[in-house]
Amino acid sequence: MFYFRDLTIIPKCSSTHEKLKQNLLRQEQFWGTALMTIHQTDGKGLLGTKWEAQKFNSLCISYAFEFNNTDAKSIHSLSMCCALAVHELITKYVDSSKVFIKWPNDIVVFDGCNYKKISGILIEQLDLLQSKGFLLGIGININQQKFDMDRAVSLYMVSGKHESILELAHLLTFYLENYLRMLKKNQLDKICTLYTRKLLGYGEKRKFLMAENTFEAVVLGVNDFGELCLLVNDKLQAFKTKDLVWVL
Repeated sequence: MFYFRDLTIIPKCSSTHEKLKQNLLRQEQFWGTALMTIHQTDGKGLLGTKWEAQKFNSLCISYAFEFNNTDAKSIHSLSMCCALAVHELITKYVDSSKVFIKWPNDIVVFDGCNYKKISGILIEQLDLLQSKGFLLGIGININQQKFDMDRAVSLYMVSGKHESILELAHLLTFYLENYLRMLKKNQLDKICTLYTRKLLGYGEKRKFLMAENTFEAVVLGVNDFGELCLLVNDKLQAFKTKDLVWVL
């Protein structure tokens, strides 16, 4: 079973996420389709951030996935599926010991000194007239040779090789569909286990920033609602995405 039967490629748009949403509302595209652009000028990130995408060098793609369960657990499940798909794609070209999922769903690469972001994911619920689902937006740095930001990296900067963005888009879709099949088969425990194994800092003491205060805590994993579980001063605490940030 294929969840995304059609991929539309357009030369330019402000955001594949917003463009796909408009197309769905206008019935120009439907659930089970995807939209990709060569040049994204105003990409959206988590919590209102921006996603920088260089023309011809970035994979910018959004998927329309029909899914009637729209509670917090479902959103977290889809987030894990997307993160695992991107992680699997990146580790096809980069040593897997250097690639991590930074909670909630950024993908980072360790260059020996710093953890640098190579991919971001944005998930949004969308209700149409008689159906519900999600927009799954994914941005990956592919062939960029430099960034204005110190903490960004591309596949080329790590591997030294240029890659076909279209080929990577098809491969990403293949991986994503595999994880979505697992979700449809209620194999959530397996998905959680895979996600936890690839989670940055799992089982380690890491630094975090909350309300301008820095603290250390052991990363224990993520709960069913997508909250990060930390051991803080020998006490288990769960944090939402907006509650704290990593100090890397």
